[in-house]
Amino acid sequence: MAHNKQPFFKKPAPFIRCLVITAILIVASALSLFFLIPRQPTITVTGLTVDTDGSGGTGGAVGMLQLNSLTSVTARLKMGIVITNNCWYDLTFQTLNFKATHEQYDHGNTPFANGSNSTDFTVPSRQSVNITYPFSVTYDASKDDGFQFVKHVGLACVTSLLGQKGKVDVRVAVDAQFGALGIYNQWQHTNVGETVSC
Repeated sequence: MAHNKQPFFKKPAPFIRCLVITAILIVASALSLFFLIPRQPTITVTGLTVDTDGSGGTGGAVGMLQLNSLTSVTARLKMGIVITNNCWYDLTFQTLNFKATHEQYDHGNTPFANGSNSTDFTVPSRQSVNITYPFSVTYDASKDDGFQFVKHVGLACVTSLLGQKGKVDVRVAVDAQFGALGIYNQWQHTNVGETVSC
């Protein structure tokens, strides 16, 4: 007696198979785009202070200032920043450029502080990195009408020497060049207000 066994699952029609394969490909493509689409990193300035501990050179109040000429002086600062990688893959930063301006120094048109790093560093996926970056400030008296800027900064620093917190509000611009996956390369500009404490 011949017994014809029916398969447990019936083979679906070609049209149904095609729909299932198409749906799987669409879901896989959407997931790939979600995880691979580039997201801007977040750059936050956490502080800007005078470098008195010597991380940018010789320490102490004397070591933080350098007289260039009768109208020009250079000071060392430290900027703290936090970079948060919002992507699902590592980001490599090739360049960070810093500029600080104040409305009393050339009406805010010329930065009184500039800095740049040329050392690559990587921020792991979905993580943050804290960076303290030393850079120099060069004051040029020809850009300071009536010495308003130097008076403002000097008063803040004298106040600090007398035991109170002397502070100066500045605009800080951070430009970052970063790349990911070997193909994605972009610049990001972050402009924030920051308080410098003497």
